[in-house]
Amino acid sequence: MVKTFRLQSVLEYRKSLEEEIQREFSELQAKLSQERELGLRIKEQICAWQQKFHDRQKQPQGICSAEIDLYHKFLHFLTNEAARQEEKIRSLELAVEQKRQALLEARREKKIMERLREKTLILWRKDMLREEQKLLDERAANRRRGGSQDMADEEG
Repeated sequence: MVKTFRLQSVLEYRKSLEEEIQREFSELQAKLSQERELGLRIKEQICAWQQKFHDRQKQPQGICSAEIDLYHKFLHFLTNEAARQEEKIRSLELAVEQKRQALLEARREKKIMERLREKTLILWRKDMLREEQKLLDERAANRRRGGSQDMADEEG
């Protein structure tokens, strides 16, 4: 006879919740990694365009004001993009940290249920052993009583 854990459905729910949060956490981490890469590419673009601008200024024929204005506008656009990307990254970092905390909590709650299941199983086994020992003791006592009764019958 196997003991069923009466809170098994709760344990299963906690396990599935942990798995779901783990999946969401992994997705957020991947998204954060992608956004960081994009942020680096934007910064690299800024550096590259700044270098192009400086190189263009050093050329002997010079650079016209319209071209200077165009470089400045584009660099301003890229700088704004970099700032927006940094904000996006900070937001994702916060979301990742919140999901990490939720994952730790889900794991803790699952572990509590697993320990409760183990304790319940240990107590059930102890009860079964106690019951088994009680039955064995009763049988032994009955045999002794039955054996001494048989001897009394033989003498009489």
